[in-house]
Amino acid sequence: MIRRPASIAPDVWTALPPDIQAELSAAETDQPINVDNGPVPPGIDATVWASLPPELRSEFISAPDSPPPSSSSSSFALVSFGRRSLPLRLPKEAESATTTTTWIYSVAPDTERQPASAAPLLNATELWTDEKFVADASAIDGFRVAESSPSTATVSPVNPKCGCNKAARLKTVYKENKNHGRKFFACAAPQAKGCSFFMWAPETGQFALRHSKEHTSIEWKRLSLNLLASPSDEYSPNHIRQGRVGDCWFVSALSVIAENPALLHRVLPSQPGPKHGYFLARFFIDGKWQEYCVDNYFPLMPPEQVKKSTVASHPGPHLYFAKAVNKNIWVPVLEKAYAKAHSSYQAISGGQIAEALFDLTGFPTESIPFGGIGFDSELFWTRLLSFQSQGFLMGAVCPQSGDGLVGGHAYSLLQVVEESIEDGLVIGKTKNLHDYFDAGVKRKWDDTQEFGVTDHGTLRLIKLRNPWGKVEWKGKFGVDSAEWSSSLRKRLNHDQKEDEGGGVFWISYHDFLTRFSQVDVCFTHLTHQLLNIECTLPPGLSIATSSIIELSVPDPTLIYISLCQRTKRGKPAEDFYYTDLNLLLLTLSDNDPTEIVSIQDLRMFGQGRDNHFDLFLGERGRVVRYLLVPFSVERETAIQEAKVFKKGMNRVGSGESKQLTLKGLEFTVRIMSANCVGASFRKWKGGNTDFVWDAVERGICDTTLVGRSGLNGSLNLVKQMNLPTPFYYTAPRDTWVSQYQGVWTSHNFTLRLVESRGLALAHFTNTHEKLWIRIRVELRAATKTYNSTQQSVWRVVPPKTRRIIGSCVCPSWEGVYGHQVIAMGNIEWESFVGGCQCEDLGDMECGCRVSGLFGEYAII
Repeated sequence: MIRRPASIAPDVWTALPPDIQAELSAAETDQPINVDNGPVPPGIDATVWASLPPELRSEFISAPDSPPPSSSSSSFALVSFGRRSLPLRLPKEAESATTTTTWIYSVAPDTERQPASAAPLLNATELWTDEKFVADASAIDGFRVAESSPSTATVSPVNPKCGCNKAARLKTVYKENKNHGRKFFACAAPQAKGCSFFMWAPETGQFALRHSKEHTSIEWKRLSLNLLASPSDEYSPNHIRQGRVGDCWFVSALSVIAENPALLHRVLPSQPGPKHGYFLARFFIDGKWQEYCVDNYFPLMPPEQVKKSTVASHPGPHLYFAKAVNKNIWVPVLEKAYAKAHSSYQAISGGQIAEALFDLTGFPTESIPFGGIGFDSELFWTRLLSFQSQGFLMGAVCPQSGDGLVGGHAYSLLQVVEESIEDGLVIGKTKNLHDYFDAGVKRKWDDTQEFGVTDHGTLRLIKLRNPWGKVEWKGKFGVDSAEWSSSLRKRLNHDQKEDEGGGVFWISYHDFLTRFSQVDVCFTHLTHQLLNIECTLPPGLSIATSSIIELSVPDPTLIYISLCQRTKRGKPAEDFYYTDLNLLLLTLSDNDPTEIVSIQDLRMFGQGRDNHFDLFLGERGRVVRYLLVPFSVERETAIQEAKVFKKGMNRVGSGESKQLTLKGLEFTVRIMSANCVGASFRKWKGGNTDFVWDAVERGICDTTLVGRSGLNGSLNLVKQMNLPTPFYYTAPRDTWVSQYQGVWTSHNFTLRLVESRGLALAHFTNTHEKLWIRIRVELRAATKTYNSTQQSVWRVVPPKTRRIIGSCVCPSWEGVYGHQVIAMGNIEWESFVGGCQCEDLGDMECGCRVSGLFGEYAII
């Protein structure tokens, strides 16, 4: 008969499996118990007590018999967190190694190092022809190896047959990964009814891609024109008309840059003129300025597709892509050079305004989604006014069509206006706003009212431009709307003939927030200084941090930091994708350059080409030195899991070689500062960077660094839970231990999920003095084009330590639109005494002995 031992509580006994109950019952009846070093504590099985070493038994006897004082969750949070002040030193290797003494310093934008000239060497009469970007269909679709062959679509003449014995359909990978943009063949039937046929589109052979009939029939012609039709002309947004490629994001960025000649001259340097048949353009791509040379061949619209009205108003030339309005050709030149930089015109179809603004200026950008966490419309309006006053460039995204707006389209944001009604401002032809306030009927005015007037009595309007050069907003304050009065036009210096039409229109702030989803802003501080630092994450499975940068800041200054990776655009066949690039900032001691004083900041991002953030550094009256440590959670995760699973992880965004080892990653840290700063690499032998991960762990537990809404790259606390103490067992498995009431409470164990845009970390804190925790969680990421569940790995958290137990990384730019969801589920955990039992438990995939990101660190 199975009997419950007196030492095991009833609720614990009922939760045990029947076979364990039988074994414990037999042990209670048959085995003599020899207890040394004092009586068996209540709640501990006597058999287990006898098997514990004397030092552990003495610790249990000296432990308090009553539970610790209860505390609120807020006060407990302070107990769980590490201190921001770090009593850490750099590894000993750093003290014996010599620090690099070569310092580089920030410079003004005009004196920034210019790229090597791409101008060809020609004789006086020679016309240049671009052999790398040939004027044919390959420049349109990017199919360099395909032979020109008439076809009705951009597919091979004969598609392969799928498992249904039908012609497969050519598709494109839109998921954000290393195959993004790559072509493949799949079953043409709906997914639920079709087969699983899949084949990458080959470069050669029967099924190789061919140019479409439309693209091969396009005529290319040399245009002997200058950038501007007349030497007296100036660059103007009115010269801009989008063509037959989906690059509204790029053209919209050009529209706002055209308002600032100084910025436009940076991308259009001195030109040789049409006599040599080429133009030069510069873009900030792959973290540096690069110059591109294109010839003056441009694709023309088929004559039968040009409307008669267009011929009458614009005599030509009529280009297939961006238009040469009134024979001003600078827009087609920049578009062609940008297409060349990314291999084809089709490669620049679809993108973000922020991406184009950064490529065209080299200045940091920010994307502000209206539906983001903590979005405040009043604060955002104040920021818009501030952006405009400082001359920053802005663009807006419209997600859905309606009332003249085009869905999935980018617009240039030209002007932000706020007008008071105190002076009797009239809206409409007969209505005076004072009449509404002075009338006997009480009426609440806010952003939802008829004219978009706030309860403060101000009218807020935004001026936008459609890069098509046509199709405007038809709602309130749109072109020819009834809301316009002569006094309103006069107040805004609004000339209807000049300011309306051609794609330009006004919209109220309320309608803007309702119809648009995001604003991209470019921080064009033309007087600030710039500094480029080229860095590398080394290849292999050894380290996920780059060479550490020492930054010297002599005066208090506003600093923008950009982390720039090599672009994936136009490179679908290359085996790489963006990884997460994060930055840890540590303050160094004035007296000891190897001593870290504190964590200054921690910014973390998901997968993205460019990530930008700003902060204030420095102190008045002294030179402050910092360590800038770029690191990758995704790469470190792959390194640790490769040690556990004895293989490389294919999901790592930066790519994986055939030898199952991570490729090296080159990137640029770009610093823009109001005052001059200096930088130098800090190197040491051995490459021990455990102190970095210790600091990262402390940073994500610091309440002053987590939850800073509105700051790019700052982490937010998504979930925090105090876990109840589970049952636990020690090796061998047939010996179970019940809960020790009075010491092991849920306040000892805290599980937290912190999240930035595109990145999430699960973190566990164990404040218990004796108990070990073994835990694994499942992290799931889902965006518009990305869906992934990260593999769960057991992590062991020793007593009085804290540890990151899981990570999840996904594309960061999709978080802008609010599609991003990172969730934590399937939490499994158990506790035990005396160290990790993973081998005895038969689980060879435990990461308990792995250092680095998932290493445990003591609670201070």
